[in-house]
Amino acid sequence: MKLTNYVEEHIFTGSIFSKIFASQQAQLDKLNNDLEDLVEQAYIYTATWGLKYWEDSFGIPIDETDTYENRRSRCLAVLRGRGNCTVDYLKEVALSYECGDIEIVEDFENYRFTVKFISQKGKPPKMDDFEKTIRLISPAHLGIKYEFKYNTWKDVSEFTWGEISNFTWSEVMESLLYHNTNYYNKSQLVTNDGFSIVTNDGFGIRLVEMEDSMTYLTDENDNILTDENGNGLY
Repeated sequence: MKLTNYVEEHIFTGSIFSKIFASQQAQLDKLNNDLEDLVEQAYIYTATWGLKYWEDSFGIPIDETDTYENRRSRCLAVLRGRGNCTVDYLKEVALSYECGDIEIVEDFENYRFTVKFISQKGKPPKMDDFEKTIRLISPAHLGIKYEFKYNTWKDVSEFTWGEISNFTWSEVMESLLYHNTNYYNKSQLVTNDGFSIVTNDGFGIRLVEMEDSMTYLTDENDNILTDENGNGLY
């Protein structure tokens, strides 16, 4: 809305009125922006600072350090699942809490279901909030059991006690993934020369020697990691 559209040109072009209209227009623009921002909070898809009110109304733990995208996903997951707590819906909630892939095992005879974490080891970082949300959206008469995935003795049998001495027991059970000439946990890769790489996706990376004498980074299936141009990372 432009104030000058509502008066004759000779009025707002004068030396005095031009300044008055300019100052009033600035205030009007701010008011319009504030109103647009307020309207955006009324919709989960566009809400930002208003997400905490949505979360509070849904009984979702408020974490303002998390991204807007993740917080919106949780609100939408609860909204979509009201009265319709399906297996697919629970999997969607797990992804919104960065819990990875899960498997739901239904036990109709005992009136409960089990949530099995299958794509990551140990308890997810946001397990407490995830558990509260699952309890909130699940039918009240159903019990809930959680099963976590850990390394077994077989998984770590190729390591010596000396090699894992720098890790905590929790890291050994939850994070130690691969062993070649080097050993590392899922948050940091430590090679023999002291070089380290921090991973964001939680997957370990190891080094392999190729015929061209380059040392490439590979994933858990020995596939060479590449950049956006298809070149191998080393």
